[in-house]
Amino acid sequence: MPRLARRFAARFAELRKEKGLNGAQLARRAGCVRSTVFFIEAARMLPNVELLWRFAKVLSCDLVDFVTFPTANRRHDLIELSRHATDDALDRAARILDPKAPPLGSATNRTLLRRFAARFVALREEQALSGPDLARLVDCDRSTIFRVSSARHLPNIELLSRCAEVLACDLVDFLTFPETSPRDRLIELSRHARNRALDHAAQALADEAARATAERTAR
Repeated sequence: MPRLARRFAARFAELRKEKGLNGAQLARRAGCVRSTVFFIEAARMLPNVELLWRFAKVLSCDLVDFVTFPTANRRHDLIELSRHATDDALDRAARILDPKAPPLGSATNRTLLRRFAARFVALREEQALSGPDLARLVDCDRSTIFRVSSARHLPNIELLSRCAEVLACDLVDFLTFPETSPRDRLIELSRHARNRALDHAAQALADEAARATAERTAR
Protein backbone atom coordinates (compact mmCIF):
# COMPACT_ATOMS: atom_id res chain seq x y z
CA MET A 1 0.00 0.00 0.00
CA PRO A 2 2.73 2.62 0.76
CA ARG A 3 3.90 2.72 -2.88
CA LEU A 4 0.32 2.97 -4.18
CA ALA A 5 -0.49 5.64 -1.60
CA ARG A 6 2.53 7.72 -2.69
CA ARG A 7 1.68 7.43 -6.37
CA PHE A 8 -1.96 8.20 -5.70
CA ALA A 9 -1.03 11.19 -3.53
CA ALA A 10 1.18 12.68 -6.25
CA ARG A 11 -1.47 12.18 -8.91
CA PHE A 12 -4.23 13.60 -6.71
CA ALA A 13 -2.18 16.73 -5.97
CA GLU A 14 -1.37 17.13 -9.67
CA LEU A 15 -5.06 17.07 -10.64
CA ARG A 16 -5.94 19.50 -7.85
CA LYS A 17 -3.24 21.96 -8.91
CA GLU A 18 -4.34 21.69 -12.55
CA LYS A 19 -7.68 23.09 -11.44
CA GLY A 20 -5.98 25.90 -9.50
CA LEU A 21 -7.43 24.92 -6.13
CA ASN A 22 -5.75 24.63 -2.77
CA GLY A 23 -6.56 21.80 -0.40
CA ALA A 24 -9.06 23.79 1.64
CA GLN A 25 -10.99 24.89 -1.45
CA LEU A 26 -11.15 21.35 -2.81
CA ALA A 27 -12.33 19.99 0.52
CA ARG A 28 -15.06 22.62 0.80
CA ARG A 29 -16.38 22.06 -2.70
CA ALA A 30 -16.27 18.26 -2.35
CA GLY A 31 -18.05 18.40 1.00
CA CYS A 32 -15.34 16.87 3.17
CA VAL A 33 -13.07 18.10 5.94
CA ARG A 34 -9.72 19.72 5.08
CA SER A 35 -7.79 16.97 6.85
CA THR A 36 -9.08 14.42 4.32
CA VAL A 37 -7.32 16.19 1.45
CA PHE A 38 -4.23 16.64 3.61
CA PHE A 39 -4.07 12.95 4.53
CA ILE A 40 -4.56 11.88 0.90
CA GLU A 41 -1.78 14.14 -0.36
CA ALA A 42 0.48 13.07 2.50
CA ALA A 43 0.04 9.44 1.34
CA ARG A 44 -1.62 8.56 4.63
CA MET A 45 -5.08 7.77 3.27
CA LEU A 46 -6.70 6.24 0.20
CA PRO A 47 -10.29 7.41 -0.36
CA ASN A 48 -13.29 5.31 -1.32
CA VAL A 49 -14.88 5.53 -4.75
CA GLU A 50 -17.81 7.67 -3.57
CA LEU A 51 -15.49 10.39 -2.23
CA LEU A 52 -13.34 10.09 -5.33
CA TRP A 53 -16.44 10.71 -7.44
CA ARG A 54 -17.09 13.95 -5.57
CA PHE A 55 -13.48 15.05 -6.10
CA ALA A 56 -13.75 14.18 -9.81
CA LYS A 57 -16.79 16.42 -10.24
CA VAL A 58 -15.01 19.34 -8.59
CA LEU A 59 -11.83 18.81 -10.60
CA SER A 60 -13.65 18.22 -13.92
CA CYS A 61 -11.93 14.91 -14.50
CA ASP A 62 -12.89 11.25 -14.74
CA LEU A 63 -12.60 8.72 -11.94
CA VAL A 64 -10.02 6.85 -13.95
CA ASP A 65 -7.69 9.86 -13.96
CA PHE A 66 -6.93 9.44 -10.26
CA VAL A 67 -5.45 5.98 -10.85
CA THR A 68 -3.70 6.75 -14.13
CA PHE A 69 0.03 7.08 -13.63
CA PRO A 70 1.71 8.38 -16.81
CA THR A 71 5.03 6.68 -17.63
CA ALA A 72 3.97 3.61 -15.61
CA ASN A 73 3.37 1.69 -18.84
CA ARG A 74 2.20 2.20 -22.40
CA ARG A 75 -1.44 1.74 -21.51
CA HIS A 76 -1.34 4.48 -18.88
CA ASP A 77 0.42 6.78 -21.35
CA LEU A 78 -2.44 6.24 -23.79
CA ILE A 79 -5.07 6.86 -21.11
CA GLU A 80 -3.38 10.12 -20.14
CA LEU A 81 -3.26 11.28 -23.77
CA SER A 82 -6.97 10.53 -24.08
CA ARG A 83 -7.90 13.01 -21.33
CA HIS A 84 -8.44 16.02 -23.57
CA ALA A 85 -8.95 14.29 -26.92
CA THR A 86 -12.00 14.93 -29.05
CA ASP A 87 -14.57 12.19 -29.57
CA ASP A 88 -13.46 11.85 -33.21
CA ALA A 89 -9.84 11.38 -32.16
CA LEU A 90 -10.88 8.82 -29.55
CA ASP A 91 -12.89 6.92 -32.16
CA ARG A 92 -9.90 6.84 -34.53
CA ALA A 93 -7.63 5.61 -31.76
CA ALA A 94 -10.20 2.94 -30.84
CA ARG A 95 -10.23 1.68 -34.44
CA ILE A 96 -6.44 1.36 -34.31
CA LEU A 97 -6.77 -0.90 -31.27
CA ASP A 98 -9.64 -2.89 -32.78
CA PRO A 99 -10.78 -2.18 -36.37
CA LYS A 100 -13.88 -4.30 -35.71
CA ALA A 101 -14.90 -2.47 -32.55
CA PRO A 102 -18.68 -1.85 -32.55
CA PRO A 103 -19.95 1.71 -32.34
CA LEU A 104 -20.67 3.14 -28.93
CA GLY A 105 -24.12 2.16 -27.77
CA SER A 106 -26.55 4.13 -25.68
CA ALA A 107 -25.42 4.62 -22.11
CA THR A 108 -27.71 3.13 -19.53
CA ASN A 109 -29.07 5.48 -16.89
CA ARG A 110 -27.39 3.87 -13.89
CA THR A 111 -26.18 5.34 -10.65
CA LEU A 112 -22.48 5.17 -9.84
CA LEU A 113 -23.21 2.38 -7.34
CA ARG A 114 -24.91 0.24 -9.98
CA ARG A 115 -22.35 0.94 -12.67
CA PHE A 116 -19.51 0.11 -10.35
CA ALA A 117 -21.18 -3.07 -9.09
CA ALA A 118 -21.80 -4.31 -12.64
CA ARG A 119 -18.19 -3.62 -13.59
CA PHE A 120 -16.83 -5.24 -10.44
CA VAL A 121 -18.89 -8.39 -11.00
CA ALA A 122 -17.88 -8.57 -14.68
CA LEU A 123 -14.17 -8.44 -13.79
CA ARG A 124 -14.63 -11.05 -11.07
CA GLU A 125 -16.55 -13.37 -13.37
CA GLU A 126 -13.86 -13.04 -16.05
CA GLN A 127 -11.59 -14.91 -13.64
CA ALA A 128 -14.34 -17.41 -12.78
CA LEU A 129 -14.24 -16.51 -9.10
CA SER A 130 -17.17 -16.46 -6.72
CA GLY A 131 -17.62 -13.66 -4.24
CA PRO A 132 -16.45 -15.79 -1.30
CA ASP A 133 -13.41 -16.95 -3.29
CA LEU A 134 -12.42 -13.35 -4.04
CA ALA A 135 -12.95 -12.31 -0.43
CA ARG A 136 -10.67 -15.10 0.75
CA LEU A 137 -7.94 -14.25 -1.76
CA VAL A 138 -7.92 -10.53 -0.95
CA ASP A 139 -8.30 -11.17 2.78
CA CYS A 140 -11.48 -9.25 3.42
CA ASP A 141 -14.87 -10.04 4.89
CA ARG A 142 -17.24 -11.91 2.57
CA SER A 143 -19.96 -9.38 3.28
CA THR A 144 -17.78 -6.60 1.84
CA ILE A 145 -17.57 -8.30 -1.56
CA PHE A 146 -21.28 -9.08 -1.41
CA ARG A 147 -22.19 -5.48 -0.67
CA VAL A 148 -19.95 -4.17 -3.48
CA SER A 149 -21.36 -6.70 -5.95
CA SER A 150 -24.96 -5.88 -5.00
CA ALA A 151 -24.52 -2.10 -5.39
CA ARG A 152 -24.67 -1.39 -1.66
CA HIS A 153 -21.11 -0.26 -1.04
CA LEU A 154 -18.27 1.53 -2.84
CA PRO A 155 -14.86 0.24 -1.71
CA ASN A 156 -11.69 2.20 -1.08
CA ILE A 157 -8.73 2.25 -3.43
CA GLU A 158 -6.62 0.03 -1.18
CA LEU A 159 -9.12 -2.84 -1.38
CA LEU A 160 -9.51 -2.31 -5.12
CA SER A 161 -5.74 -2.59 -5.50
CA ARG A 162 -5.79 -5.99 -3.78
CA CYS A 163 -8.70 -7.10 -5.98
CA ALA A 164 -6.83 -5.95 -9.09
CA GLU A 165 -3.88 -8.17 -8.22
CA VAL A 166 -6.11 -11.21 -7.79
CA LEU A 167 -8.22 -10.49 -10.87
CA ALA A 168 -5.18 -9.78 -13.08
CA CYS A 169 -6.42 -6.35 -14.07
CA ASP A 170 -5.47 -2.72 -13.54
CA LEU A 171 -7.02 -0.30 -11.06
CA VAL A 172 -8.26 1.74 -14.02
CA ASP A 173 -10.43 -1.18 -15.11
CA PHE A 174 -12.70 -0.89 -12.05
CA LEU A 175 -13.33 2.76 -12.87
CA THR A 176 -13.95 2.35 -16.60
CA PHE A 177 -17.53 2.04 -17.85
CA PRO A 178 -17.27 1.28 -21.60
CA GLU A 179 -20.89 2.12 -22.42
CA THR A 180 -20.68 5.66 -21.09
CA SER A 181 -18.25 7.51 -23.40
CA PRO A 182 -15.81 7.19 -26.32
CA ARG A 183 -12.95 7.63 -23.86
CA ASP A 184 -14.09 4.77 -21.62
CA ARG A 185 -14.57 2.57 -24.68
CA LEU A 186 -10.99 3.32 -25.77
CA ILE A 187 -9.67 2.49 -22.29
CA GLU A 188 -11.57 -0.80 -22.34
CA LEU A 189 -10.19 -1.69 -25.78
CA SER A 190 -6.68 -0.99 -24.50
CA ARG A 191 -6.96 -3.72 -21.86
CA HIS A 192 -5.68 -6.52 -24.03
CA ALA A 193 -4.00 -4.54 -26.81
CA ARG A 194 -0.40 -5.24 -27.80
CA ASN A 195 2.26 -2.63 -27.10
CA ARG A 196 2.61 -1.81 -30.79
CA ALA A 197 -1.10 -1.04 -31.10
CA LEU A 198 -1.00 1.03 -27.91
CA ASP A 199 1.93 3.01 -29.32
CA HIS A 200 0.12 3.66 -32.62
CA ALA A 201 -3.07 4.75 -30.84
CA ALA A 202 -1.09 7.01 -28.52
CA GLN A 203 0.73 8.57 -31.46
CA ALA A 204 -2.58 9.24 -33.20
CA LEU A 205 -3.86 11.09 -30.12
CA ALA A 206 -0.58 13.01 -29.75
CA ASP A 207 -0.70 14.05 -33.43
CA GLU A 208 -4.30 15.22 -33.02
CA ALA A 209 -3.36 17.25 -29.94
CA ALA A 210 -0.43 18.84 -31.80
CA ARG A 211 -2.68 19.80 -34.72
CA ALA A 212 -5.22 21.35 -32.38
CA THR A 213 -2.50 23.33 -30.61
CA ALA A 214 -1.10 24.57 -33.94
CA GLU A 215 -4.56 25.69 -35.06
CA ARG A 216 -5.15 27.62 -31.83
CA THR A 217 -1.73 29.28 -32.15
CA ALA A 218 -2.42 30.30 -35.74
CA ARG A 219 -5.63 32.12 -34.88
